[in-house]
Amino acid sequence: MAEAGVRSRRDDAFYPLRADTDTEIRRPPRRAGDDDIIDLSPYVTVLWAHCAAIVAVAVGAAALAMLGAATLMRPYYRAVAIIRPVPKAASAGRIVGLIGGVPTAGVGLGSMAGLMGGAGAGADEAQEYMTILQSFAFNTALIERHRLDHELFRPHRFPPLSWLDYRNPKWRAYKRMMKWFWCDYSPKTGNITLYFKARTPAEAEKILGFYIDDLREKLRNREVQSASAAIESMKTEARVTSDALLQTQLYELIAKQMQQRKLAQVEADFAFSLLEPPAAPDKADSPRIVLDGAVAGLLAFLVACGAVLIKEARRATRPERRANGNADVFDDE
Repeated sequence: MAEAGVRSRRDDAFYPLRADTDTEIRRPPRRAGDDDIIDLSPYVTVLWAHCAAIVAVAVGAAALAMLGAATLMRPYYRAVAIIRPVPKAASAGRIVGLIGGVPTAGVGLGSMAGLMGGAGAGADEAQEYMTILQSFAFNTALIERHRLDHELFRPHRFPPLSWLDYRNPKWRAYKRMMKWFWCDYSPKTGNITLYFKARTPAEAEKILGFYIDDLREKLRNREVQSASAAIESMKTEARVTSDALLQTQLYELIAKQMQQRKLAQVEADFAFSLLEPPAAPDKADSPRIVLDGAVAGLLAFLVACGAVLIKEARRATRPERRANGNADVFDDE
């Protein structure tokens, strides 16, 4: 009985008779099973009564967000490039074919497997290239080599936000480059798509071209350094050995490694194929004015609906509190 009384008083409080307006919100008759059904009609009725104010708030917020995005936020343009990694066995076979020699059995089978492997043949190379492109050393070297504008990496000019930046200028530059650059690998096509955002389309295309060129140079230097280290190691071993036959074999290996070092300078050009060079449209990628306005309008709409429901709930419970207060006074008397 006590629970039924509380429910009855709650319903009476939520469905009050609004004497100060022409709108009257009446409580619907109770039926069997009403406790298991959530009735949303009271909320819809309250929101409908204030629909004009809610829509005005949402439209105003959307208009302000669009105006702020169009006038205060600087536009950024995105350049896109597509590369396709080539397996090392396939690139070696292609180099041998260009030179005009006859590939060995291992190289021939490896190149055929790489060429026939489809989209997943260069998956390992793709992951390796993406790791290099996103590494701290690669991006720092790219910034220094091409002398990118230091204005791009200055700390926040607004003092309260300066503590959010890294104090080390190299880490600050790296984090901002990672904010503007990203890459994605597609297992279905076997391609790597590279993106870079900048303040102008020409700048975005130029810096994304730096990424592709420096990746080739990185791969070339790595192969050359590996072959040079092997040559130096075998030269040292050939000098200290006293076996004439072993010394002859070492010098033959040194000659092959020197040939491999020369081929490594060409092999980097075949490490990946540039399917689409960097290109940036003349339409800004960000800010997205319409999307920002739609999101701001939706959030303002939800906030306005919540504010209206909370306000009406407080107004509905106010007479009940007064009545309970008077009843408590009479009971004390």
